[in-house]
Amino acid sequence: MKDWRGAETVFDWSFYSQGTKDQSSATSTFFLTAALEHFGDSDPGNGNDEDRAARLARLIGERRGVLVLDGLEPLQYPPGPMRGALKDKAMAALLHGLAGRNAGLCIVTTREKVSELDPHYGKCAIDHELDFLPPIDGARLLHHAGATRAGKVQISPEDAELQTASEEVQGHALTLFLIGQFLRLTEDGDIRRRDRMKLADAEKEYQNDATRPYGHAFKAIEAYATWFAAGDAQAQRQLAILRLLGLFDRPASAACLQALRAGPAIPGLTDALAGTRETEWKIALARLGEIKLVEANDDGDLDCHPLFREYFATRLLETNSTGFRDGHSRLFDFLCKDTEYRPETLRGLQPLYQAIKHGCFAGRQNEAFSSIYCDRIQRLEVYFSTQKLGAFGPCLEALAAFFDQAWDRLSSNLSEVVQTWLLHEAAFCLRALGRLVEARKLMLVCVERRAAYCHWSGASVSAANLSEIELTMGLLDEAVEHGRCAIAYADLSGDAFQQISNRPVTADALHHYFGVDSPEGDEAWSLFSEAEEMLMERQPEYLLRYSMRSFQHCDFILAPAERLAWRINAFDAGDEDVRRERQQCIDACTAISRRANQTFEIARMNHWLLDMALDHLMLGRVALYRGILTKIAPQTGTLEYESDLALDGLRNAGTKHMLSLALLTAAHVRHFLGQPEEARRLLDEAERISRRGPMPLHLADVHLHRARLFRDRAELAQAAALIHKHHYGRRFAELADAEEAAKVW
Repeated sequence: MKDWRGAETVFDWSFYSQGTKDQSSATSTFFLTAALEHFGDSDPGNGNDEDRAARLARLIGERRGVLVLDGLEPLQYPPGPMRGALKDKAMAALLHGLAGRNAGLCIVTTREKVSELDPHYGKCAIDHELDFLPPIDGARLLHHAGATRAGKVQISPEDAELQTASEEVQGHALTLFLIGQFLRLTEDGDIRRRDRMKLADAEKEYQNDATRPYGHAFKAIEAYATWFAAGDAQAQRQLAILRLLGLFDRPASAACLQALRAGPAIPGLTDALAGTRETEWKIALARLGEIKLVEANDDGDLDCHPLFREYFATRLLETNSTGFRDGHSRLFDFLCKDTEYRPETLRGLQPLYQAIKHGCFAGRQNEAFSSIYCDRIQRLEVYFSTQKLGAFGPCLEALAAFFDQAWDRLSSNLSEVVQTWLLHEAAFCLRALGRLVEARKLMLVCVERRAAYCHWSGASVSAANLSEIELTMGLLDEAVEHGRCAIAYADLSGDAFQQISNRPVTADALHHYFGVDSPEGDEAWSLFSEAEEMLMERQPEYLLRYSMRSFQHCDFILAPAERLAWRINAFDAGDEDVRRERQQCIDACTAISRRANQTFEIARMNHWLLDMALDHLMLGRVALYRGILTKIAPQTGTLEYESDLALDGLRNAGTKHMLSLALLTAAHVRHFLGQPEEARRLLDEAERISRRGPMPLHLADVHLHRARLFRDRAELAQAAALIHKHHYGRRFAELADAEEAAKVW
């Protein structure tokens, strides 16, 4: 759309449409692809979601464009401690980018105020509380849509009868437009005959249904459906098209619509379309377009208002459940057959994600799970979509289709084993997206279920993941407890890989809870060493030199160097003890550098996004600490290269719960290189992510970094409060060092 009130181009997207069963799984991934394509990006699918959001913000900000984001609340936290905050980090990046620079206009509609925009209100953002239309404005909308008197007698747009009609439907804009247009089409526009639409029945039908706050709109849509049903063959075709759109949760592609129209007819759904010529199909679409019920693009894709989709989906399920299932089943079969078997890009995978939803609505959950999600999207043990594309958001949206109510009740068509596996997968995706409270709740259920039926290997995996979630949430006592459970379950299972893998998880929890210089720190070292010895017996060429476990081990070894680097910054100490300690730390940095380079090669060969990013992060930290400890500045390119690759890599991996680690290192690096404002910006981003999680240990690190880099006593006080509150033992010694240094700030 061009030249709309001076705009060069307009793009709108409704997030409400992304889930008719449940809105908690909606993401911005496919919106970003469509919007980037619309605004002229050369490669809409390239990059992680946050990078793509930043590109979109730049594209929109450079021109007089209009972006409409309708129904944003599925991407926000519901009422509670995080009320209104964006769950979707890419959308947060987009809005922050547009707040910084926007030559056009971005319109957001939502029932929950977007908390990320709070700093911008009164500056570049305006907050409008939109109530239902007052009677006089509702009357004007009715008049504009066609409501008048019989015989088209002209009346004032502010006529009393029109105002009364507006009050009857509580000023709901869509309903008023539908009423005015319907009366123009069927009753010569006479507003006095609106009783034919039976709008008053909405009060009785929907007054106790909190999930349907659009009762009057549904009654208005029902009036159209009744009118079409009583009409000629052309009207029947128009009604059939509207029913087809009820099978979709977003615009229906021309190819999917063609598959539904093909024979044999689906009883009660496509009968009126069977055998129709292409000209008859186009005429029906044109007439629906004329009365603004549907909109077609140049490719033949068809869309309508989300409430129309919801109305016809609900009615079809209630009155023709067989047709509902058969329609979704046909779409499932078509998308499975029409899509490349194992696409290599996220864009190529999109039809398979869509197929899962249709398969679940068709009652074919087991096929959707095994044939599509496991085999073609995740590719069994490879975990292609998440591990190699970082597509946690789209996977979570697809997983929601297996739930009758996300994230509480799974389809009864699935076995208990599959249900538990899906719970674990959903928890894993939620964790990666930084939605830790939801992730922990599901992972607790997984541990309990798997332990209850003695699936010890699976229980060890779930317990290890639960420990890591709790560690990030600052629940250190629970993290240690579940880490010990992971070891116990692994030993019961006899699964050598889990026995090796889960010892570092517990060691990492002990490290954070008690620090290096403690009895528990000695236990942590023993667990790391034990795991490495066990692996040497089985894979001597690897020595635990891959995966997250290697990063945890290196992080433990590097802790003394990290502390000393900050101490030397603060005191410039140079006595013999410090020189000896410095040399030990430099030697540790050298050893870790060799190790990280080896593990990177393993990760690169397997294209493991997270592992490669963590290796870059460790190499960046080593280069930074070695530069500080030796007082020999490392090559600027090396520091920037490794820290930037770590940051980009963690963004690409889609693991929001670990992004703050790279942001903290990047901030330290930028300050070391004489770029304090860039360091502040990176720490601000880390703080936003940490607060959303919630990730209190990361937040404590943000405050501690600010305090030490910028000699800020207020930040030091906030760091101290969080460190003591969560018994963040790893930082006790560093906090004491900083408090001593602060005496001379």
